[in-house]
Amino acid sequence: MSDLRERLARMKSASFAAQTPQAATEPADDGWAKLSARMMANANGSFVLRKRRYPLDYRHGMYTLGALAETAHALTYLLSAGPSGDGNSGTRQAAFAHDAAGDDADVACRRLLFLDTETTGLGVGAGNMPFMIGLGFLSDDAFVVEQLFLRNPADEPALLLYLADRLRGFSTIVTYNGKSFDWPVLLNRFVLNRMPKPAGHTAHLDLLHPSRNLWKHTMESCNLGKVEEAQLGIARADDLPGSLAPAYYAHFLACGDKSLLKPIFAHNESDILTLSVLAHHFARLLAGDVPPERLRADELYRAGVWLDKYGRKGLAEQFLRRIAVNRTAESEPFLSQLALYFKRKGDLRLASELWLALIKASAAEGRRLMPLDPWIELAKYYEHEAKDIDAALSFAEEALLLAQAKRSLSRPSGKRQTELDGLRRRIARLKRKQAGIMVFRP
Repeated sequence: MSDLRERLARMKSASFAAQTPQAATEPADDGWAKLSARMMANANGSFVLRKRRYPLDYRHGMYTLGALAETAHALTYLLSAGPSGDGNSGTRQAAFAHDAAGDDADVACRRLLFLDTETTGLGVGAGNMPFMIGLGFLSDDAFVVEQLFLRNPADEPALLLYLADRLRGFSTIVTYNGKSFDWPVLLNRFVLNRMPKPAGHTAHLDLLHPSRNLWKHTMESCNLGKVEEAQLGIARADDLPGSLAPAYYAHFLACGDKSLLKPIFAHNESDILTLSVLAHHFARLLAGDVPPERLRADELYRAGVWLDKYGRKGLAEQFLRRIAVNRTAESEPFLSQLALYFKRKGDLRLASELWLALIKASAAEGRRLMPLDPWIELAKYYEHEAKDIDAALSFAEEALLLAQAKRSLSRPSGKRQTELDGLRRRIARLKRKQAGIMVFRP
C-alpha cells in the first residue's frame, strides 16, 4: 500500500510540474552553440532558441534599425485604412494610436512584433508545419531577433507556448503576406495541439498590401526579396531561397546535420530585419518625411495615390499637384487620372489644363481615336465655369466628330448612340446660347 501511495504522490507531483511554467535551462553544449542557439525548456517540453541583438545604429539597406522609433506612429494610417478583412480597423487604430500618443512617442514601435515563419509546405492546412518562427522587436538599446526552431515535431507544444507568451507583450504583429499564410498556419498549430488561441496583440499589419498598392504597376513582382532589393537597397549574398528551406529541413531531420540549418537561420533573420526597415520606409512616406522633389513622375503619382488611399489626403494632394503643375513627358501617362482627381477636389481650372495637355500630347503622337472624356469635360468647363461659349462649342463639336469616327469603326451599340445624342443636344444648346437665346428648363 505504501508503494502505491508513493507512486500516486510522484504522479501528482509530475502533473503539477507539467502545468507550472519552468525557467529556461541551458544543457551542456550539444552542437547548437555553433549556430549561436541553445535549448530552452518550459512546461510543454523543449525547443531551440537563437537570439541576436543588433545595435540601433546597425544599417540594413537604406535605414538603421533604430530609425523606426521616430516614425512608427505614422503606421496608424496603414492599420486604419489598409485592407484587413476582419472588420476591426477602428479597434486596431485606437490601440496603436494610444501607443503612439503622448510624450513617449516611440512606445508605439516597441509594441510592434515582426514575425516570419519557415514552413514545411505552402498551404495553410493541417499538414503544413512551421519549423522556424522568427520574431523581431525593438528594446531600449537594441533590435532583438529571436528564432524558435523545432528539432523535431515533438518540440512543437513547447515552441507554441513560448510564442503565445511572447505575443502577450505586443499590440501589433507585422508580417509580409502573414494574414493569408503565416498567421493562419500558426493558428492551425495551436488548434491541433489543443492549445488556446494566443492572446495579447490586437492588430495585424501585413506589409504585402501597402507594397502592392504602391509598386504593383512598376515592379514585376512584389515578393519581399524583390521589394527589398529595388526599394530598400538590400542585396543578400549567398541567400538561401525560401522555397528551398523545407528541403534543407527535411534533410536535417533525416541526417541530423546542423550545418544544414545555418542558411535557414540566416534567411529568416534577414526577412525579419527587412520587415523592420520596410515598416520604417512606409512610415516615412506616411509621415511626410520623403520630399516630393526627390521622386520621379511615376513615383510621385503612385505615392500620391497610395497616400490618398491610406488617409493622408493633404499629403497626397501635395504629391499629385506637383506632378500636375510641373508637367513633363514622364507625366503624360497620368494626365487623365490627375484631371479626374482634381475635378473631384473642385480644382476645375487645373483639371482643364490637364485635359488640354492630354489632347495636345495625343495630337503630337498622332492618335486620332483618343477617349472623348477630355473634349466633353472641356466643353463643360468652358460653358459653366469659364463662360466661354465659343470655346465650349468648339470642344463639343470636336467631340462629336470623334464620336462619329469611332462609331463608323465599330458595331452599332446603344451606348454609342446615347453618346452621340447627348453631344448633339449639347451642341444645339451651345448654339442657342451663342445666338443669345435664353434656354429655359421646366
